[in-house]
Amino acid sequence: MNAHDAKAHSPRGRAHTRPPRCSAGNPVTPYEHNWVLQLIVTKQGRTYLCGASLIGAEWALTAAHCTDGIQASNMKVHVHRHRTNGGDGHECAETLNVDKKFEYDEYDDKKLENDVALLRLSQVHQPLCHALTEV
Repeated sequence: MNAHDAKAHSPRGRAHTRPPRCSAGNPVTPYEHNWVLQLIVTKQGRTYLCGASLIGAEWALTAAHCTDGIQASNMKVHVHRHRTNGGDGHECAETLNVDKKFEYDEYDDKKLENDVALLRLSQVHQPLCHALTEV
C-alpha cells in the first residue's frame, strides 16, 4: 500500500484519501524546536486527535479537515514541550481551549485542497517551562 491508498477519517466521519506525507526529513535534537501541539476534538462522545503548530502566543495552525463541522467549544489544544506522549521526563504541558476557528475559504473537503485552519486560543500560551540546556 502506498501513501495514496491510505485512508484518513475526519471528525465529520468522512473517509479521505491522504496526500503523500512528508518524507526524507531529518531527526531533531530534543527541545530544538519548542511546542508540539495536539488538537483534541470531541464530537458525539468520540475524541479525535490532530496535530497543530503554535504560530503565535494565542494562535495555532492545523488542518481544516480536523475542524470542519466542529464548533470551537468542542476543541482543545494540548501544548507540549517536546512530544505529545510524554515520557521525556519534563512536565511542561498545558491544555488551552479554542476560542474561535477560521477555516480557509477555499478549503475543499472532497479533494483535501487548501486544508488549513487557524485556531484562536482562549488565552495566551504562557510557557510553564523554559528552554532546557544540556549540562
